[in-house]
Amino acid sequence: MKKFVLGLLLSSVLLLTACGPNTSDSKTSSSKARSESMAKAKASSESRRKAEAKQASAASTKAASDSKAKAAKASSVSAAAASSKAAMQAAAASSSTAAVQQAAAASSSKAVVAQQQANSQQQVSQNSSATTSQSNQNQGGVSYDTNTLTGFVNTYGVSPALYKIQHDGMSDKAALDSLPDSMLTFGEQQTKWQLDHGGKPDGQQ
Repeated sequence: MKKFVLGLLLSSVLLLTACGPNTSDSKTSSSKARSESMAKAKASSESRRKAEAKQASAASTKAASDSKAKAAKASSVSAAAASSKAAMQAAAASSSTAAVQQAAAASSSKAVVAQQQANSQQQVSQNSSATTSQSNQNQGGVSYDTNTLTGFVNTYGVSPALYKIQHDGMSDKAALDSLPDSMLTFGEQQTKWQLDHGGKPDGQQ
């Protein structure tokens, strides 16, 4: 019986001895697996972090590039608008200048036409006056040319100086001074000489 018990104890000791290293190996293997899993998880996290940082950098670069492109486009549009506005202003100024020049040309042309008409009317009037004067001179051999003293007297019945005194209200001296000697009678010439030299007309004290 003792031998059996001793054999059983010995078997148990051997069994425990045999199982001891296996348990340690199992624990070591489990710890190693856990470490490897943690390392893989850490590596995966690091890789994911780097990928996210790279994506964020790429997004930031793209946003900056898009912003620059939009700014360049806006600047180009603004420059084109300014150029178009300047061209329109230049065209308007040119059109205004052309309109002013046309108006000035039209005004000048009208002035020339008016002057020509006035000259034509004056010429007609002079021709008519000359014709009338010639016709008056030919009536019975008596001159009615008002540009001569005899014709003026024949037409109005008084000398030019007396006509101005009576009809225009001029003074004696003013009327005599306004006429050449050829349009004054002999008596009017003497009166003019007396007035010019401080004398008085005949009959005045």
